[in-house]
Amino acid sequence: MLLIQTKLGLSNIEGIGLFADQFVKKGTLIWQFTEGVDIIISEKIISTLSTIEQNFIKKYAYNDKKTNFLILCTDNARFMNHSFYPNCYSIYTNDIEYTYANISINPGKELTINYNDFELNSVDF
Repeated sequence: MLLIQTKLGLSNIEGIGLFADQFVKKGTLIWQFTEGVDIIISEKIISTLSTIEQNFIKKYAYNDKKTNFLILCTDNARFMNHSFYPNCYSIYTNDIEYTYANISINPGKELTINYNDFELNSVDF
């Protein structure tokens, strides 16, 4: 779940992006996996969903490299776009994923992350 104020907007990277709506100091915890807000989805469940539902999950969920489960952020965190030079980074502590600000981020700046930090399937775009 996001732990800072954010807003959605048009991204220069891809479609809709997630933007800071407050000043974020370098090192600030901006997101953490929160059971009940963020959803763990197994392949068994995916196979029971309609095509439209499966397409939604494929677009917005990520395949967690630690658990090999799909994770769907139900808040706007799912709109954070990929960058090889991100202003945020993810780490695992005791098998819980946390996302921090890599640098200080001004309001209105798009929040970006390297998907390869947490995504099982490598991203090369």
